[in-house]
Amino acid sequence: VYPDTHPQYSYQYGVQDAITGDVKNQHEERDGDVVKGYYTLVQPDGVTRTVHYSADAQNGFNAEVEYKGEPIVQKAVVAKAIIPTKTIVAAPREYFTKQYRIVSQAYNMFAKILAVSALIACAQAGVFELGHGHHATSYSSLSDAPVTHYASAPVAAHYAAPVAAYHHAPAVVKTVTHPQYSYQYGVQDAHTGDVKNQHEERDGDIVKGYYTLVQPDGVTRTVHYSADSHNGFNAEVEYKGEPIVQKAVVAKTIVAAAPVYKAYHH
Repeated sequence: VYPDTHPQYSYQYGVQDAITGDVKNQHEERDGDVVKGYYTLVQPDGVTRTVHYSADAQNGFNAEVEYKGEPIVQKAVVAKAIIPTKTIVAAPREYFTKQYRIVSQAYNMFAKILAVSALIACAQAGVFELGHGHHATSYSSLSDAPVTHYASAPVAAHYAAPVAAYHHAPAVVKTVTHPQYSYQYGVQDAHTGDVKNQHEERDGDIVKGYYTLVQPDGVTRTVHYSADSHNGFNAEVEYKGEPIVQKAVVAKTIVAAAPVYKAYHH
């Protein structure tokens, strides 16, 4: 449990990543119950937003927001999609003429057979009186009626109208050949004892930086590091200060004596 002292700290950090477009920074400090600071970031539309804020027990939390720059408007790409459909084409005129001729001939043949059958049936029933010695003869002579051929009107082909399909604008992929960024931050919290800071920068394939922190034993540890494709990762660690040795507190236990009862005789 930390004593209720006067809280005080200050920290800041910043990020500038050209690959992802992440650009932001923040600074904040506290002195007792008064907290104030600001942060800045670049929004996805390219506008820079800056917020200055403060907070205390009397005025509460207050913030002022400021915007700089014009938003970048990306136009949506409209793609036209043509959906193919089945096309109905009229059969040639010769096809319908031939089919109609076949049907007409079949109908005439059926009429002849029907007439002959009727004459034979009437003769057998005695409807016709034939001379003695003469055989009953039946025949039918039907001439083919002129056949009028009709050709169906051609059927108009149907074509589907093109359908416009709307799609989202394609994602913009940024190709960065030479990555480069730099950021730093720091924390100094006297209330909790959290004291640390870091700085790192990159230029192409070379990364280097350092970080410092105060360990729980009071010793300050500083690490300088670097990395590249030729030497790999390397780090140098440095310690400053003497560790704080806390003596163990032995608590004394007081055992109360048991009460003594005396007997009285009358």
